Amino acid sequence: MGAIFVYVFFLLSCLIALVLPALGCAAFYFFNLLDPAWNWRWAIPEDPGFQKWIALSLLLGFITQQGWRSSMSRTSVLTLGLLLSFLVLCFLSSLNSAYPSRSMFYLDLLWRIVLIVAISLITTVTENRAMLLAVGCVLGQGYNSFQINLEYFQLGFCRYAIMSSWGMKGLDNNGYSILTVPILALSIAFALSQWKWWLRGIAAGICLLQIHQIMMMESRGSMLGALLAASLAVWYCPKSPVTNTILIVGATLVVLLAGPPVVREFSSIFGVEEEMDVSAESRFYLWKAGAAIIWEYPLFGVGPGCSSAFVPLYYDFAGLRAENEKALHNLFFEIMCENGIFAGTIYFSFFLLPWGMVWLNRRRFFRENPKQCALALGVIAGTPGYLLASMFSSGTLIESSYVLPVIGCALLSLRPASQPNMIDTASPTTSETGV
Repeated sequence: MGAIFVYVFFLLSCLIALVLPALGCAAFYFFNLLDPAWNWRWAIPEDPGFQKWIALSLLLGFITQQGWRSSMSRTSVLTLGLLLSFLVLCFLSSLNSAYPSRSMFYLDLLWRIVLIVAISLITTVTENRAMLLAVGCVLGQGYNSFQINLEYFQLGFCRYAIMSSWGMKGLDNNGYSILTVPILALSIAFALSQWKWWLRGIAAGICLLQIHQIMMMESRGSMLGALLAASLAVWYCPKSPVTNTILIVGATLVVLLAGPPVVREFSSIFGVEEEMDVSAESRFYLWKAGAAIIWEYPLFGVGPGCSSAFVPLYYDFAGLRAENEKALHNLFFEIMCENGIFAGTIYFSFFLLPWGMVWLNRRRFFRENPKQCALALGVIAGTPGYLLASMFSSGTLIESSYVLPVIGCALLSLRPASQPNMIDTASPTTSETGV
C-alpha cells in the first residue's frame, strides 16, 4: 500500500506542479525528505527519479504560469540575489579549481538545489503556501524519524549511528541529524503555537521522534543545535497554560529518553582536554587547518568540493593520522576554504538576512494568527540551530536547510492584517515595502 500511495502522490504532485508551482515546491521537499526509494525499497526501484520529474514539472509550471509575477518583499529579492550571487562565485571558484572533476560534480548538485530554492522563494509568498511547505517537510522527515525509532525498538540498537550513510541520501549520522534540526524547529514551533489540542499533540509527537532520532544517531553537534533551537523556541513562544503544560511534559519526556550513552556522548562536548576523545580533540586541529587554507586562498578558495584534499597539507594532530584527504566537518570553514571569503559571507547572509528581519518583526507575526506565529517561531529557532549544528559537520547540499529562509521570506511578503495601508504585496510590480 505504501508504494501505491507514493506513486499516486507522485503523479498528483507532477500535475499540481504544472498548475500551481508553489504547491509543487511543497511536494518536492516532501519527497526529498521522505526518501521513498529507501522507505519502500522492497517495492520501488533504487533510483525512481521522483525528485527529477517533480523538479521538471515545477520548472515547466513556473514558466507556463508565469510564476515570476508573484509579489515579493525587498528582503525576498535581496535573499534571492544573495543565493544567485553565491552560485556565481562558486562557478568562478571552480575555474581555478585544483580538482575540476570534483568541482563540477559539486556544482552539478548545487545549481539544482539553487533552482528549486529560487522558484520556492519567488512563488511561496502567502502564509498558506508557506504552511504547506512547512507541513510537507515535517510530515516527510517525521515519517523517517518514526521508521528509525521503530527499527531501534525492533533491533535494540540504531544501525544508522554506525553506518556511513542513511537511506539513499548518502548522509552519515552527523549529516542526517543536521538535516533533521531545521525540521525539528518547525515541529517544535507547531507544538507551541495556538492550534487545536490534537494538532499540537501530533506536532509534539513528531518532535519527540525527531529528538530521540538525533540522540540515537549520537551526533554531538546536532544535539547542541537541537538544544539551541528548542531553547529559542521556548524563550520566544507566546506563553499560555496549555503551552506551559506542553513544555513541562515535553522536557520530562526528553530527559527520560536521554539514556546513559546519550548523556555520556553529549557531556563529552564540554569535557576538559584530558577527557576528550580523538574525534572531539581533532576538531580544533581541523579548524586550525581550515583557517590556514582561508589565509592562503582568501578570494576564491581551492575550488568547490576540494577542501578535503588540502586539509592534510595543513593538518597537524599526532593523535589521528591524516592520509589522502580529510573533511573539515565545519560548514563555515568548508564554504570559506572552497569558495573564498566573499562567497562565504554571501552564503551565510542568505540565512541571516531573512532570519534577522523575521526576528525584528516577530511581535507582528506572533499576534497575527497561529500560522504566522508557528512559521516565524520555526525560522527564529531553526536558523541558529542549524548553523550551530553545521559547525560540527557540513551541509551545503542538504536541502532542508534552505526551507527556513524561504519560509522567512514568505512571511515578510505578507500584508499586516492590523495595518491595511502598509501594503507589501499589493501588485506584481511595486509597493511601499516590497518590489
